[in-house]
Amino acid sequence: MKLFFPWLWGWSLLMAGTVGAEPIRAGYFPFWATYSHSYHVNDVPAERLTHLIYAYANVSASGEVILGDKYADVDRIYPDDSAIGGRRGNFNQLRKLHLRHPDLQRFIAIGGWSYSKHFAVAAEQPEQFAASVARFVEQYEFDGVELDWRSPVMQHRGEVAKPQQRQQYLELIKATRAALDNLSRTSGQSYGLSVTLSADAQMMPNWPLPEMQHYVDFISLLSIDFHGRWNKNTGHYVPLYASAGELSVSSAITRFYGLGGQNDKLVLILASQGTGWQGVTQPGVGQATTGVPLGTWDNDQTGPTGVFSQQDIQGFIADADWQQGWDEDAKAAWLFHPQQQIWLSYDSKEAIDAKLDYAHSQRLAGTALWTLSGDAVGHASVLRQIHQFDDYGHSLWLDVKPWLTWILLAIGALGLLLGVIYRVKRQHDLAPPLSLPDLVTLLEQNKLTDQATPEPIQQLVAKLQAWQQGTLAKEPDSPGSTSVVAQMEPKRDILPVWQQSRSVEGLHQELVSWFSRHPGVKSAAVYQGERQIAASETREQSESDHSIQLLLDDLDACVLQLEVSPEHSNEAHFRQLTDQLGQCRQYLMQLCRQPQLLGELHTIAQAKEKLRYIKAERGYSGLYLDGQTEPSYILMRLTGIKLYFDNQALLQVHRSWLVNPNRVVCLEKLVKAKWQLRLDTGEVVPVSKSYVQWIQQHFPHWWQQRA
Repeated sequence: MKLFFPWLWGWSLLMAGTVGAEPIRAGYFPFWATYSHSYHVNDVPAERLTHLIYAYANVSASGEVILGDKYADVDRIYPDDSAIGGRRGNFNQLRKLHLRHPDLQRFIAIGGWSYSKHFAVAAEQPEQFAASVARFVEQYEFDGVELDWRSPVMQHRGEVAKPQQRQQYLELIKATRAALDNLSRTSGQSYGLSVTLSADAQMMPNWPLPEMQHYVDFISLLSIDFHGRWNKNTGHYVPLYASAGELSVSSAITRFYGLGGQNDKLVLILASQGTGWQGVTQPGVGQATTGVPLGTWDNDQTGPTGVFSQQDIQGFIADADWQQGWDEDAKAAWLFHPQQQIWLSYDSKEAIDAKLDYAHSQRLAGTALWTLSGDAVGHASVLRQIHQFDDYGHSLWLDVKPWLTWILLAIGALGLLLGVIYRVKRQHDLAPPLSLPDLVTLLEQNKLTDQATPEPIQQLVAKLQAWQQGTLAKEPDSPGSTSVVAQMEPKRDILPVWQQSRSVEGLHQELVSWFSRHPGVKSAAVYQGERQIAASETREQSESDHSIQLLLDDLDACVLQLEVSPEHSNEAHFRQLTDQLGQCRQYLMQLCRQPQLLGELHTIAQAKEKLRYIKAERGYSGLYLDGQTEPSYILMRLTGIKLYFDNQALLQVHRSWLVNPNRVVCLEKLVKAKWQLRLDTGEVVPVSKSYVQWIQQHFPHWWQQRA
């Protein structure tokens, strides 16, 4: 015990001291994660990163850097932001994150697929662009810049290819490096510069690769999206190896070397997502498809992308209905759902390990994760796996750190217990053991309850005596006791209001409509900054009316403004309702992330008139419909289906049966105390004994109509 704490202290110092020697370990944070992914800067596991790359800033038509999304970047109000001005948005959250993790390098990525349109203009006037970069970095307190032009020289959005852009891009990189160095001389802070590089054989030569390495700190290889919705046949999302002529990580890095690339400048981007296709009849690469399914963040408005996050993929892996496979040649994993005919390619733990081993063998500068918002948590996290590979000791320390207090308490308790055992054993060795007759004599003489007996033994004996006499009080959790939950006053439930719409715009309108019908509310409106995005009709108001403003962080940090009469001006009452809305919003987001679930619920709702009953069969749920000789099968279990339909739509009468009550003719009693429901088609559905009394109470006419 004396040696443990010095050892633990020394080990902690050792773990902390290894961070500086780590390779680059970057993570991309796309601004849209705060919208569709419900992922925020505070969710970033910064302690596992060396660089956090925020994507993206835009390039204006005049060739200068501008905000990519003003609301997400600098306008959104987080709980610790000022509602009346000052710093806001993701950029302010990045500043606060840096205060907690001062070694973290914050880079702003400029361009990307959506924001590269005006890079050609910027390349024609590099000094102007570079000056705007320096102003942007200084104003928003970034530590570096990543230039992400997709793609120089190549034909872009209808424009012809321009070979001169290769040299122009080099001049742009040189000017940006010079502008950042000038800024360093005035601020006293050093600034990083990186660029992205396409893995495609046609695009990579268009970058001024050998020359630009002199001006950048690292180059991020765009080793993602090798196959996707643009392909008619299945293919691996990011294979490590592939046949000659096919795109792969290894072939891209070999091409990089052939063009004069330096391994110590290259950062390999790894993916926290996968891509899938539908209409696939058997698993494998090169299979015909009918398109892609709705992915993790897709809906009917955005359309399907087929991209699934690591979080969803882990859920598929845990589902026995998904077949799992491994392509040893490509070092890539896949999943296949025979009933849904979906084939999905992704990077499993084994695939990530293979890429990390390859990057290590090539002595690359490091790795980056696209994206942080798509990563899973806990042991399934790709970033955690990368961190373990780079620095196992520090990663282990981060895993243990949250439990350190409990570990120390457990060790202390163990030491105390060992001490007690030692003293008891010593006393036992010194004194003769107590015989059974002696123990009985002490109990009869009531000598085990005197003052010399330790208090715990006294309490135990007293409890035994009370139990013997039948006077032992009931425990708090025993039958007959009143639970705390039962004493709580139930909150008003407004969840059904929020189940009526899936779009954010619809939610805003439902919000103001619901509140405008609330007693005492004269009008309701939702604002995003100074812009009114939804409002109710205004009833007659007076000068004595009160205005209440409530921040709705779960609804994109909008502000709900209510005009209420004086007798209904209790702000706490309305705040309690908005808290419920936040919970409903989270519920709705979970629902919207499961397109398969929504599709199956829609199938049930559309078949309402034709549906006779639903029966659990072999792990599926069979829908028995009029006009069909065979049932239609879905993956949802009966317990899940029942959560979304009340007893007027679907009634559970047996653990394996849900019945449409509108199709029931009567309730019949059979021999041996068995029961059944007869339907209008003549079919019968068994009824469990535990449901009979409830059915007789709520549907008495069925029993009266019995044959």
